[in-house]
Amino acid sequence: MGWKTTRNERKLEPVGFAYHHAFMPLIDPDARRKEIAINKEIWWKAWNGNADKSDHPKGFRCSEEAFSERIIKD
Repeated sequence: MGWKTTRNERKLEPVGFAYHHAFMPLIDPDARRKEIAINKEIWWKAWNGNADKSDHPKGFRCSEEAFSERIIKD
C-alpha cells in the first residue's frame, strides 16, 4: 500500500466489497449498507488508514459479479 507512482499516487488500488460476500442484489438495502460499512472498518484497521476513512478505495466489486442498478445508491 505504501508504494507510490512518480505522481505520488498508490500503485495498488484495492476495491471494496461486501464483507460477508453477500449476493448484494438480493439482500435488504440496510443489510447492503452494513456490509459495506463493515468492510470499510476492517479495511481501515488492516491498512492503518486515515481516521476519516478518506483513503478507503473508491471502487466496489460485487461478489459473484452480481449487479443490479438498485445497489448503486447504497
